[in-house]
Amino acid sequence: MKPWDTADLADVEEAMSERLDGLLAEAERLVVSGASSDLEVHARFLLEGGPDGERLELEARVELGRAGLTEGAARDLALDALDSVLLDHLESGRAARFSGVFEERELRGKPVAVRVERTVPALEAQADLLLGGSGDGKDGEA
Repeated sequence: MKPWDTADLADVEEAMSERLDGLLAEAERLVVSGASSDLEVHARFLLEGGPDGERLELEARVELGRAGLTEGAARDLALDALDSVLLDHLESGRAARFSGVFEERELRGKPVAVRVERTVPALEAQADLLLGGSGDGKDGEA
């Protein structure tokens, strides 16, 4: 996978910041990344700094052959899918629940797989401490 151009990503971040003006908390920041190959396009939004340290990670995957799209059109589709999901989440008062696994959707008649995961790292760290976990995946094993 070849990462997308940094300048293009900065343009997307700027456009998204304008679009989301008034919907984000003051400390929230949206980071956009993506990569393409001959077979698929993968886009990612990471919204950090939300209430209680909330992080929202959104990913979209478009298979070029299956969708019948060029790389550029697939990239636009993936970004539009993430934009739509993020906007719906924010406009709903952040009430949406997410499975954390890729789910097939259709946008403009084309297939796109979208995954959204919401985490609160501070709460996860507290839970690890309360449960006695070390956070290294070994759970205290020697």
